[in-house]
Amino acid sequence: MSVLFENYEREYIELSGALTCSLNDLQRRPRVTTEQVQVVQAQLAEINEALRNMEVEVQSLPSQAKAKLISRLQYYQKDSRNLEKELKTAKAAAERSQLLSNGTPDHNNNYSQRLQDVSVRMDTQTHTLLQAKRLCAEMEETGDNTKLNLHKQREAIERTLGTVRETSVEVSRSRKLLALVQRRSVINKIIMGGVIFFLFGVIVLIIYFKWIRA
Repeated sequence: MSVLFENYEREYIELSGALTCSLNDLQRRPRVTTEQVQVVQAQLAEINEALRNMEVEVQSLPSQAKAKLISRLQYYQKDSRNLEKELKTAKAAAERSQLLSNGTPDHNNNYSQRLQDVSVRMDTQTHTLLQAKRLCAEMEETGDNTKLNLHKQREAIERTLGTVRETSVEVSRSRKLLALVQRRSVINKIIMGGVIFFLFGVIVLIIYFKWIRA
């Protein structure tokens, strides 16, 4: 695991949490100024900078380490795009609430109270959301590691099967060679027996004609 990547990752999580809080605050405001929008946009720019640093660090790592982290980087990039969409949505909603703020005071107070209640609930869930983001990224990394290990095991099994097939071919050749040697041994024994029988017959004939018949 790259230490720099982990540092950039923690920085991203902190910045995304701060941006989420800012978005919640932006959504509950009845009026939004240009300066407030620029502050949130600056936070988004810092997030994108952290993502670029993470991407540069991942590209500098060896292939095996890169495979473990690239899925987490892609998850954070997707999350950044979602935050950017939320910024646009919050800005549009705040502008609409600004138009509605010209209504009666009671209506404005009730509307503001509802926005504050929603914001409190969203702020309470922000920490849980950030932890869930990190957990999802870690689960994706674990899945990639498992996939890589299974791929390596499959390659090892395929190599073992290849070795078994080669061994089987060699055993088959050895059996054929052994059978051929055995056949030649039998033939040689038959030839040797025939020669011995022939010589024995010649000796018998010699004895017969030389001593018995004489």
